[in-house]
Amino acid sequence: MVCVDTGSHVSGEPYAHDAQIALYKTPGNVVVRQTCSFITHGPQGHSYKVYGTKGYFERLNKRGPIADHVLFKSTDEPWNGQLQALAVGTKPEGLDAMLPKDLQGCLGHGGADEYLAFTFINALRNGAKQAPIDLRAGLRMTLPGIFAAESARLGGKPVEITYPWDR
Repeated sequence: MVCVDTGSHVSGEPYAHDAQIALYKTPGNVVVRQTCSFITHGPQGHSYKVYGTKGYFERLNKRGPIADHVLFKSTDEPWNGQLQALAVGTKPEGLDAMLPKDLQGCLGHGGADEYLAFTFINALRNGAKQAPIDLRAGLRMTLPGIFAAESARLGGKPVEITYPWDR
């Protein structure tokens, strides 16, 4: 994978790059592009679009009077050619009640991390024998971003994503 960034010109903080773009290539030869900007004056939060050869998926965060929404289209579905709205939320009911008062209402930037945190906290509270995801799944979601940051730090030098279980 390879990642390049603009550096930190707006805030001046070494960790707050103005913008980054990463390109990943999976073992199955799928190319993924990820763009992040940490200084936008527009809507904040996780908004993303996924384009594939057989379909399309987007999750757009709230923008002014326009509510957040999720749209989906697939050549394998009978509504081929039409975007379908999906009722998919990411902030589970009851999450705020589990948080300290000073954090209630602060979450909700549109990522799935809130749902994962909610289910993990519930698993701990209820004495579950197994977490909602295992360490391997967590690392699969985390390490690509860490390697992207390393590639950007190296000026865009390609970096191979390696996992501890592959050694």
